[in-house]
Amino acid sequence: MEYVGANPLSSVVEVAEFKESVHLPPNDSTDDAAIQALLDAAQEVVITATNRPLAGDYRFEIPLFPVWGVWWFPCAPVGQLLSIEAMGDDGQWQSVDLTGWRIRQAHSEPQLVTPVGWSGYTSLSADTLRVSATLGDAAGKTASAAIKLLTKEWYEAQIAAEDVPEAPRLSFGVRNLVKQARYSRPRVFGAG
Repeated sequence: MEYVGANPLSSVVEVAEFKESVHLPPNDSTDDAAIQALLDAAQEVVITATNRPLAGDYRFEIPLFPVWGVWWFPCAPVGQLLSIEAMGDDGQWQSVDLTGWRIRQAHSEPQLVTPVGWSGYTSLSADTLRVSATLGDAAGKTASAAIKLLTKEWYEAQIAAEDVPEAPRLSFGVRNLVKQARYSRPRVFGAG
């Protein structure tokens, strides 16, 4: 999944909100840049762990084989299908007509469903589709709380954002918050 929106993703928790939640002096801006960096890193960890992206346009590459009629998005919710492309013989992405394609169960188990009788498997020389869709929404209270808690833990441990490991260990509290908000895709492909 790749974010392809025109504008940068917004911050779920602002520095002032974080400082208020952990009782830091609001007028002391000494650590604001470091706090913002930690908030950004914590947001990325929590959003990735919950599979609930922030609102924006995203792109996926999906294999055409094995043959499928339904593909489950790896995250939720899904708002709108923007485009589908297939790699042409010339090595360039070419648009696929969206007629008949649809998104089913957009908020609970989002699925991309092929048109009835779609023969793209035989008519396309490509082995991959590139799907663009509008995903996500504003982060909920649970994700916001997890971001604040994770940032607080790193801040108190004096960990700099650049020192956050690729796969940070999450505390019991953060893990439980993430678990509450997590979307787990039930399947990858189906017959339709």
